Amino acid sequence: MTKFLIMACSAYMCYAGAICDFKIKSAQEGLEAFQASPKKDIQKIQKAKEELESLRKNCKDEEILQEVEENIKATKARLDLANHKLKEAYQSQDNHQIFQAKLQYKIAESEYISAKQEQLRFRDLLK
Repeated sequence: MTKFLIMACSAYMCYAGAICDFKIKSAQEGLEAFQASPKKDIQKIQKAKEELESLRKNCKDEEILQEVEENIKATKARLDLANHKLKEAYQSQDNHQIFQAKLQYKIAESEYISAKQEQLRFRDLLK
């Protein structure tokens, strides 16, 4: 009975949360994909194994959510900068510069949307 109680308590303490479960499952699937690949890249397989072990040992939902928040702030800053450069390009009336600024804005916007979607996905996992 004592062994069961100790194991149950340690299992509870090791449980990192739904977000970590999702990340660990994704890392496991990635490792399996590398191993099943006809062109086995030993370095990629080793790196995937290390990442999976690191997640299993150190993953905490709060830390992942904090990383997501930081990513959102960074992508929002890049989006604001791209928007500013796009306005400058329109003022310069240089078609090439406008085209390049539009591309940079679309990339920054996609990255920001992706970061926000990741945040929403992780919040849904916590429910």
